[in-house]
Amino acid sequence: MAENGDIVSNQEIIEKYQRDDSFINKVVNQNIYQVYGPMLDGIDGNLVTKHDDTIRMAFLDSLNAYLADEISKEEMLVQFKDRVQAELQGEDISFD
Repeated sequence: MAENGDIVSNQEIIEKYQRDDSFINKVVNQNIYQVYGPMLDGIDGNLVTKHDDTIRMAFLDSLNAYLADEISKEEMLVQFKDRVQAELQGEDISFD
């Protein structure tokens, strides 16, 4: 965990490292559990859908193109929305 920067989903482990001031994630140089731990109670796991990975990959691909200075921010958003609509044809999609 400390070597690759993963955040675990086990609540007991999160609470353990949240209290451990000596645990510093080498990737971000801080204790990620002290940062994100308090937010976990507000996460609704029921919001996960079968389309999340498709949407995540579309976003990351568009974001990476933007960060590589291949497209503008506006083009990134259009590319992301177009890809989601193309890959999830027939689904009720809203970008509000």
